[in-house]
Amino acid sequence: MLTPQCPHLFDTTTYEIQFQNCDLYNKWTKKEQLVYLRSSLEKDAGQVLWDYCAETTASFSRMIRVLKERFGEANQFNKYRFELKSRRRRPDETLRSLHSDIRWLTALALPDLEHTARETMACDYFIDVLNDPNFALKVRECFPKDLDTALRVALQLEVWSKDVDQSTRRERRTREITEPEKKDEQTDILKKQVLDFQKQLAELQKRDRTATLIKRVAELKAHLTEAKSSTEIAPARDTALPRATTGAIGPRPTEFIPPREGTCWGCGDP
Repeated sequence: MLTPQCPHLFDTTTYEIQFQNCDLYNKWTKKEQLVYLRSSLEKDAGQVLWDYCAETTASFSRMIRVLKERFGEANQFNKYRFELKSRRRRPDETLRSLHSDIRWLTALALPDLEHTARETMACDYFIDVLNDPNFALKVRECFPKDLDTALRVALQLEVWSKDVDQSTRRERRTREITEPEKKDEQTDILKKQVLDFQKQLAELQKRDRTATLIKRVAELKAHLTEAKSSTEIAPARDTALPRATTGAIGPRPTEFIPPREGTCWGCGDP
């Protein structure tokens, strides 16, 4: 025999469907329906058994009406519509949990809507509340036709995204390990290049100084050569004074005495 199970948080819609299913299978009479209804109520729902008079608790239809008034969702459509529009996926919430919540809120917010239209709207709500515009766009690009299809697409995309993220993290860790070695190699190469440039610069500076010295020596040699040639070519002038000499017989002819080297031709002074 099937018996309805009272949920932890009493939901008249779910419980009523379960009770009708058990009633259909067991073929209860009105009296049996009342007995099983009263015996299955627990916690807050069981409070109805002693919170109302015997006239209410002795009637199956009255018991159902009381349960719906206390725990039912009648006249709360606007509340659930607001919750549906403001719903957002929490950081630690799974896609399956979000899917179940959206289906439940859609059923309560749009109870009179035809099933296909409600599925379409639930699919749109599910994509909108993913709280990730890029992820939601990828799901929407797959054109899911209903809420269950949207869930399957989102689950597949989430698996692929996690795989890509793991691959990216592995590549980043590999780069972090290998990059210091590459940096050391590049540093050594740069140091070697700097030393080579310094050597080349020193050689160029040395060559420049040598060329300057060679040029200076050549200039000095040229000046020296010019000085020597001018000294050799200049004509000797007879500017020395005649020296008078005397003899026993009489005056002797005047003797020319050339000036000493380094003295003036005219006066003989150095």
